[in-house]
Amino acid sequence: MNSNLLKFLSLAGLTATLGACVVTETTSGWTAEQKKREVDSCVASAMASLKANGKTAEDSKVNSYCNCIMDKVEAKYSYEEANREASKIIAEMESSGVIDACIESAGLK
Repeated sequence: MNSNLLKFLSLAGLTATLGACVVTETTSGWTAEQKKREVDSCVASAMASLKANGKTAEDSKVNSYCNCIMDKVEAKYSYEEANREASKIIAEMESSGVIDACIESAGLK
């Protein structure tokens, strides 16, 4: 799979995931429901983007990628922060190599 296309699709999936956050609580933690919803949204968005670009990937690999991204976001940001700072988080994750690392660890590179 083309690395640049995958990176673009990854950013599109991450943008959809973080941009879809709706703050429903003011605690700093993530609930299991919030994490599941964000991973599910990431997987659906990434799979749709891949399909729209004539590409495919195993569900398990895309799920692994989305869980990797979720783990990184959750470790550093509260649910509220992720909702409020989505653009900043995406730029930071790309520039620091987190997105590439998750792509590679999921076997999508």
